[in-house]
Amino acid sequence: MLLVGISRIYLGVHYPSDILGSLAFGVFLLAVIIAPLEINDRFHLVTPVKLSAVATQPLLIAAAAALLFAGIFGAQLTPLNVVERQETTQSLAALDQVAIGQLPVYSETLTGARMEPINFIYLGSQQQIEDVFKGAGWYKADPWTLGNTLRSILVAVRNEQYLNAPVTP
Repeated sequence: MLLVGISRIYLGVHYPSDILGSLAFGVFLLAVIIAPLEINDRFHLVTPVKLSAVATQPLLIAAAAALLFAGIFGAQLTPLNVVERQETTQSLAALDQVAIGQLPVYSETLTGARMEPINFIYLGSQQQIEDVFKGAGWYKADPWTLGNTLRSILVAVRNEQYLNAPVTP
């Protein structure tokens, strides 16, 4: 479970706080499910239903067949596609209605899928915009690497700040 959570952070799909919150929710659900079972074990409030060997054998065979099918054909049915990202810039001759219509209106995930709408458009060269943000006290985000991802998780656990924490593009 922890490795899946770390992979979601590394891929830029979730923030560390999302993963910690979902893990806490999972622990809560386990407690809600396990507590009644333990109470029933101690006080025998509900009598368990016993299945005969004739009823359990087909269930075990079906479960084993499903696992075998998933193991053999799962990778072929859901192939992973490598997405190569290209950083593009777009120069506009003038800022008119046609030029605004050419601008992207959505941000994107690390794999290039559409994400939330863009709310602001900044005009200027990349260096000009970075200088303005830097002058206003903003920080440029670190790239997504395994080390930065692990650092993000550690900082979230310690409830500290990571001013250059990686974010999605």
